[in-house]
Parts: sequence; C-alpha cells; structure tokens
Amino acid sequence: MTVNRSRRLVQLLLAMTVVTGLVDAFSYLALGRVFVANMTAERRLSRLRLGR
Repeated sequence: MTVNRSRRLVQLLLAMTVVTGLVDAFSYLALGRVFVANMTAERRLSRLRLGR
C-alpha cells in the first residue's frame, strides 16, 4: 500500500468516525435519549454505570 493510499484510508476512517459520533449525539439529544448505534450505547451506558 502506498503512502498516499494509506493517508487517504486514514482520512476516510476519521471522517466516518466523526459522522458516526455526530449521528449518535444528535439522536441521543433529539430522540429522547435513544442511541442509534447499539454498540456505542452499550459502551457508554456501561461506562456510566462504572462511574457511579
């Protein structure tokens, strides 16, 4: 894999991560505390439980 292609892949993965986070944040705030992504919700809720 060339350096240019690797850089492009990293940029794509970072963009996808940001978009996913924005969708989760929007859905949590706008839809009455509902997470769209189950995996993300489980991690966040388990961390909240551990913090208490």
